[in-house]
Amino acid sequence: MLKKKTSMGKNNGLTRKLLALLFCALTGAVSAQGLTFSPPTMTINPAQRLSTQTQFTNNGATVQQFTVKVVSWTMQDSQNVYAPSRDLIVNPSSFSIKPGETQVIRIGLLKKPGAAELAYRVLVTQVPTEETPTTSQTVNGVTVTVKKVVSFGLAVYVTGANAAPSMSYQAARDGNDLLIHMTNTGNRHQLYNAVTFKADDRSQTLPSYAVLTGVTYTARLKDWGNVRGPLNLSFVDVDGKTKNETLALP
Repeated sequence: MLKKKTSMGKNNGLTRKLLALLFCALTGAVSAQGLTFSPPTMTINPAQRLSTQTQFTNNGATVQQFTVKVVSWTMQDSQNVYAPSRDLIVNPSSFSIKPGETQVIRIGLLKKPGAAELAYRVLVTQVPTEETPTTSQTVNGVTVTVKKVVSFGLAVYVTGANAAPSMSYQAARDGNDLLIHMTNTGNRHQLYNAVTFKADDRSQTLPSYAVLTGVTYTARLKDWGNVRGPLNLSFVDVDGKTKNETLALP
């Protein structure tokens, strides 16, 4: 029987799930497979300092190796878009960490900031070894073994002291679905955690997400095209406060 080994790339389902989880976290720590980051989200206020840091702890039983790189973070058509960036510098760019040890990752700002907030992700990606967990699947007599490589996407925001989001909402019907266009004209991102929409006798909770500055994000409520409204939106915002919005429906 042929046995083929490959490594999961950054676009596999596990990696996407971890990135979403880390992106939504506001405070505290985020962990996966015995690996913990604290904090997972960082903010640089250029008026106070040009650097920040996070701590990475290996609570597992084996030595782990990681690479670290920076990407810029924008949004287009309600999707996250990443591109290589030299606006931030990270130290170290790669490291090995033993069980029980903690590694400090330092991030410094190189770009001169403007009035609008800048957003980045620091990608900390596991280097697969012989001890990396695997999963196997047999198809047509061929067994494919895939290494479960963990990739953490840590959010870094460069934000002025008085920056604030400014949100507006517009609902539209699209066949059987209801679309909620959420536009941020402010100079700081808005976070939507614990997002819940309610209308008539319906309620739907969505995964957490952010709306960056100058961006319109569209939330799609499937099979809500016939609701009459009004529509109630509840969420926990970027400052950790619960907000409630009432939207008129067309």
